[in-house]
Amino acid sequence: MHVNLSTKHFNKSKEIEDFFEERVDKLAQHLSRFQDEAVSLHGNLDRNPHKEEFYVSLNVRLPSATLYSKETAADLFIAINSAFNAIIRQAEKVKTKIRQKDRKRGGKQLF
Repeated sequence: MHVNLSTKHFNKSKEIEDFFEERVDKLAQHLSRFQDEAVSLHGNLDRNPHKEEFYVSLNVRLPSATLYSKETAADLFIAINSAFNAIIRQAEKVKTKIRQKDRKRGGKQLF
C-alpha cells in the first residue's frame, strides 16, 4: 500500500507517525484482498490555529472504489482513530459487495 501523510499547522512527531503506521497496518489487514500496488492512502492531519482542534482526513483509493473519511476532535489521536475506524467500516462494505458479486457469478469466495 502506498501511504502519503501530510500535516498542516504543526510538525508531526515520531509518536504520531508510529500511531498512524499502526492504524495503517490494521487497515491493510482489512484490505488484504487487494494488491498492495493497487491501494493508496493519503492522510491529511490539520490543526486549527485558532482553537485546540484537529482535523484528520483520509482518502483510500482501491481498484473498485474510493473511500473517504474526515473526522474532528480535540485530541489528534482520537481523530486519527475515528477516521481509520470509518475507513475500515467502508472497506468492509466494499468487501461485502464484492463477495455478493462473486457469488452471483458463481465464483469462489476468496475471503
